[in-house]
Amino acid sequence: IVTMLTSLSLSYYFSYDQQMKQLRVQMLQAVQDKAGFMGEWINGKIAILDVVDQMRQGRQRPPVDNDSLERNGITDIYEGMADGAFFSYTGWRPPAGFDPRQRPWYATISAERGLAISDPYRDLKTGKMAVSVGWAVNATEGPNYVLAADILIQSIVEQVSRLNFSDMGFVWILNERGGFVYHPDAAVINRDIRAVGGLAGIPEPGQLSSSGEIRYQYRGEGRSAVFSRIPNSRWLLGVTVIDSNAFKNLERLRVIYLGLTLALTFLFAVLTYFMTRILATPLLRIIDFVRQVTAGNLDQKLSIHFTREFDSLALSLNEMAERLQQNFSQIEAQKAELSRYTLELEEEV
Repeated sequence: IVTMLTSLSLSYYFSYDQQMKQLRVQMLQAVQDKAGFMGEWINGKIAILDVVDQMRQGRQRPPVDNDSLERNGITDIYEGMADGAFFSYTGWRPPAGFDPRQRPWYATISAERGLAISDPYRDLKTGKMAVSVGWAVNATEGPNYVLAADILIQSIVEQVSRLNFSDMGFVWILNERGGFVYHPDAAVINRDIRAVGGLAGIPEPGQLSSSGEIRYQYRGEGRSAVFSRIPNSRWLLGVTVIDSNAFKNLERLRVIYLGLTLALTFLFAVLTYFMTRILATPLLRIIDFVRQVTAGNLDQKLSIHFTREFDSLALSLNEMAERLQQNFSQIEAQKAELSRYTLELEEEV
């Protein structure tokens, strides 16, 4: 029984550890695969923008079909110029007084060298949340400008939502500045992760590697997150798993093992009780027999049918009682003979 209990305990902890490792490996592999796909997805947008840029460098502004852009997940391609002018390749006209230099995407992209992706913002053309991907261009003629394309957050959501871990957790995207590009809680989007209350154990965004796992707490609840950097961007795609949800199967496993342990413990107690009773019965009969012999009751017989050892002990005790009885009988006979001899002597005198 003890061996079985020990085996159950070791088996539980081994199974728990193996399932935890397997879950982490599966999550990380899924996130890395999706991050690679997202990199290719973004790269497709960059390729379209690059074609427009090459034609623009050739002093052409190619007409762009709006439906074709939308099929590729782009809502608009445009130029925001350093002198405040604006040009949309889809023909969208901004409202009066519009200055591209005041838009969130212009400040972010113009400050970077090379490809940059803005923080999420409310797009004026669609009225929806979007990000801009593009780069700053030092024009040989005319003002410098930012060439960018808009991607709706909803398009990104449609891509990452396919990374499904049922009800175990949720998907998020974090940019290099620590802001949420996407989070299932809309109130968190565009907020710095360091400004989200209740988080504990989160490293600085710049300290995160290109791929890995972190453990942290949110309002005292344990959570695990696996993440991978999306190629062609500085975004991190991650999946957070809530311990209480993710490990329900492991909790069920723990309950099963606990139930088996309790059942075996009860069985062990019952067996111990009955074995004790079985062993105690012949011992009690032997003790009672010895007490009877001590009290002078030598006529009794001890009969035990249990084990060879107990049967042998009973036989020896019976033989001892018989010898004692014989000895006592001889003593009584000698005592009677002595009394008779004494009486005869008294009569002669």
